[in-house]
Amino acid sequence: MEKFAALGIEVHIGAKVESIDKTPAGYTVHAVTAGTSAAFDADLVVHAAGRTPAFGALDLAAAGIGVERGRLVLNEFLQSVSNPAVYAAGDAAQVGPPLTPVSSHDAKLVAANLLQGNHKIPDYTGVPSVAFTIPPIAMVGLTEEQALRQGLKFRMKSEKASDWFTARQAAEPIYGFKVLIDEDTDHILGAHLVGPHADEVINLFALAIRHRLTAADLKRTMFAYPTGASDISYML
Repeated sequence: MEKFAALGIEVHIGAKVESIDKTPAGYTVHAVTAGTSAAFDADLVVHAAGRTPAFGALDLAAAGIGVERGRLVLNEFLQSVSNPAVYAAGDAAQVGPPLTPVSSHDAKLVAANLLQGNHKIPDYTGVPSVAFTIPPIAMVGLTEEQALRQGLKFRMKSEKASDWFTARQAAEPIYGFKVLIDEDTDHILGAHLVGPHADEVINLFALAIRHRLTAADLKRTMFAYPTGASDISYML
């Protein structure tokens, strides 16, 4: 939000859009925020509120495909419980995080189960997510709250990293990180980054989580310098 303000970007959270009107100069967005009506003039309106599968035109009932609360009823192989001839992947399955790589992962798994019989189940361990803001913000694994709810014992390094060379090199004053490490196993539980190249560095934390690399494994790795990844040792 600090960076947005510096760039002249206004962010309104908790606002419910009621309608959008076309005007000679662009658009007017009518919303309700904190119980008060508000109107925002805009040159461009982008709908980015998420996506749901378009089941409406498919007549799922005719094929005997069970749906509960807007979701297909699937088994662990992403196969319809009520119609075994049907499988689903990605947004249609709504099992893993709603991200493009998850759709590709599901599609490969479904193809294998169709061709060779049910033997593969999805694995959503260590799926990273990025918001391509300025600077980018990225996360993978557990949040601090989720780790606490699971009763995990972990150490955490969290700071606005004075040693983050990548940010200083890019003259970017907005940056920081939070990394959760299991105290017993030294495995990475979660990583949360904001700053230059966070969208790329998060992939290394995703690799560590998915393949159970330890913080010590990452610290022993020599990364090309000066790159965003070369700052990882400071984050552990």
